[in-house]
Amino acid sequence: MFFVVTGLIGISISGYCLGAWTDIHLPRDNSWVEVDPERAGKTKVGLISGAIGMGLLAIDLLIFL
Repeated sequence: MFFVVTGLIGISISGYCLGAWTDIHLPRDNSWVEVDPERAGKTKVGLISGAIGMGLLAIDLLIFL
């Protein structure tokens, strides 16, 4: 259960940092607000947390099988 919860949290953080989940009030392309180092940092955090989340879900799948 630990791997499932941690994996879903990692994927959620990834989606938020990469801008995958937005609402009607927040446009997806807010690059005109962010500076390049900030955007690069959010992209790096998003990719790393997504990879960790998917890895943890894969571990849970292997344990489940």
